[in-house]
Amino acid sequence: MADRASDVPGVPDVVLVLGCPGRPDGTPSPTQRWRNDLAVAAAGPATRFVVTGHRGEAAQLARDLRERHAIAADRITEEPDAENTWGNVARSAPLISVGSRVLIVSDPLHAARAADYWRRQFPARAAELLPVRPVGWRHPVLRLAALAYEVVLRAQRYQPPQS
Repeated sequence: MADRASDVPGVPDVVLVLGCPGRPDGTPSPTQRWRNDLAVAAAGPATRFVVTGHRGEAAQLARDLRERHAIAADRITEEPDAENTWGNVARSAPLISVGSRVLIVSDPLHAARAADYWRRQFPARAAELLPVRPVGWRHPVLRLAALAYEVVLRAQRYQPPQS
């Protein structure tokens, strides 16, 4: 069983922050900063952070957590190789102690998709996931933007059957 970051129910032991592209100059994008803001808001004083994403996304997220939120480096684990949401989950879950309370942070639809992937890849660990929190997405325009983003991503991934 994992060590608890807090005895308070609902406070995650680990926050898994899903990657997204940063700025070309290596600084965090507004979306990366927003995801980190949500992660820190949900975390307790001993919560660990796992940041994931390729092409420097994990490093940008980790640097932002350290510099802007003063999170100690020993509370942050970087997973730099995942190229998509399936990979984010597949590569990050082994870095998280079995039995930890895990909160996945991204936009609500992306986080829900990642939680579904977690349950499919690690069914024995499904109970570790805390419910996706729609904090910050109460505004209808932001919800619509997230929905449009998810629809476009799925449409781009769709491959018609080969005859």
